Amino acid sequence: MSRRRMFWEQRKDKQNILVADALSRDRIEFIMQNLHCCDNDQLDPSDKFIKVRPLFDKLNKTFQEYAPYWEQHNINNNLVYNSKNELQMLLGNPKDKIDNNEKSGIYEISCKNCDQKYIGHTKRSILTRFKEHMAHLKYGRTEKSYVAQYAFDNNHRIVINNLKLIRNVTNIRQLDAFESVTVLTN
Repeated sequence: MSRRRMFWEQRKDKQNILVADALSRDRIEFIMQNLHCCDNDQLDPSDKFIKVRPLFDKLNKTFQEYAPYWEQHNINNNLVYNSKNELQMLLGNPKDKIDNNEKSGIYEISCKNCDQKYIGHTKRSILTRFKEHMAHLKYGRTEKSYVAQYAFDNNHRIVINNLKLIRNVTNIRQLDAFESVTVLTN
């Protein structure tokens, strides 16, 4: 049995819904049995598609003539045409952008009243860590946070607008090293 019959199989791992919906299995078998583009006496046995090679060549030439901005891909002797970035244009960016405040890594909190900055690191989101600093200040647990201690001692304000991600670090083992380098360079 021909492998192309798998396009119409009922099993999801074999069925190709695009082919199955476009043509019936019997119709494609009829076309394949009766479509001849070459003289059978002059066939090259090494070319699996020799019988339809002239059709492929004609299609290639026509597509290149009328659609020069399209790319041509030849994969396993199956021709595929697609417009540059057409799929990307249709889908957009499939990944949602993550806000910097939701990332982990090295962060900086600047004082609203002066030039002081606090540089810290966290493996959780920097927004979560910022909220912890603010909770320590609000509930008087200043011994648990240098930011809370500084704001309390100097009667200064720390606001979320002054929170900034300096470096996104996802490898927990690198957090201390990157924080040290950041402190030394700032």
